Amino acid sequence: MKILLFISILVNSLLCYSQVDTLLQNKIQKLRKEKQYNNVINILTEDIEDNKNNLWYNYQLACYYSLIADTINSFNYLYKSIDLGADGKDILTDTDFDNIHNCREWKNIVDTLEDIYLIKNPNITDKKLAIELWHMYIDDQRFRTLSKNYKKEFPKFGTSEYEKIQEEQERIIVHNKKRLKIIIKQKGWPTYSMVGKDAGDAVFYVFQHAEYKYLKKYLPYLKQAAIKGEASKANYAKMYDRYLMRSGKKQCYGTQIVSSGTIDKEGNYQRGVMQFHPIAEYETVNKRRAEMDLPPIEEYAKKMKVVYNPNANIKLHKFKH
Repeated sequence: MKILLFISILVNSLLCYSQVDTLLQNKIQKLRKEKQYNNVINILTEDIEDNKNNLWYNYQLACYYSLIADTINSFNYLYKSIDLGADGKDILTDTDFDNIHNCREWKNIVDTLEDIYLIKNPNITDKKLAIELWHMYIDDQRFRTLSKNYKKEFPKFGTSEYEKIQEEQERIIVHNKKRLKIIIKQKGWPTYSMVGKDAGDAVFYVFQHAEYKYLKKYLPYLKQAAIKGEASKANYAKMYDRYLMRSGKKQCYGTQIVSSGTIDKEGNYQRGVMQFHPIAEYETVNKRRAEMDLPPIEEYAKKMKVVYNPNANIKLHKFKH
């Protein structure tokens, strides 16, 4: 049964987000802002017969039925979305599904997504740890790479709602760090062979944003895992650069970008000037980046919308430990 499910996911994921009419998407976004959820459902339902195997249509219906608290239809379309290859990380962080989290069926959704992760990683040696770390990765990235799934109006800086989210984030971060310390002490660094890529990368993400002492202590573990192909070389480069930056030194691989962002009077974040933390021997940085499976720094700068000027006179930042 699980093998058939895996094959279905692989095949249907190729079709997952086939082109959807831009005008339709814009119309739906307008109705969403006006909270006309039933109208969105009516529009999507008119087309669903011709788009039964289209992930976008099924996923949107799952979301909008959840928003009007129609749990039966929401779960039906959510299961269909999973069959069509919906990403578990997106489902578990999508705030549109907040209304159905307390339903008994939600646990079955979570169990199904966990099974899919194990199916995609059939040869890992510690399945229980893999699932724990997979969830840890999702929680750590909930307001970072997965923030696109936070569809509510984000609270303004300084409000009680904003502080509540900050406190929840900090609680998760503190818990994850403590838990990882115990795991590494008992089992060593969780490798890809042990837990799979997403779960293995969770360890990097948790420590990458932790205090300097964690970078210093666990950087050698990540280095050894990367050398053996049991961790990402790119992640090692990022953590090493972060460690150098926090040490008040120039970075090696050019992965760290700093910003002088500020908060305006209305409580909105205003991004300041984005620039690379100083790079040692920048003339050969692309050679070092290639060795770490990183793209050329010019390409990275373009992606991050940062002007790369190797001759800029940028001062080293001083950090307190």
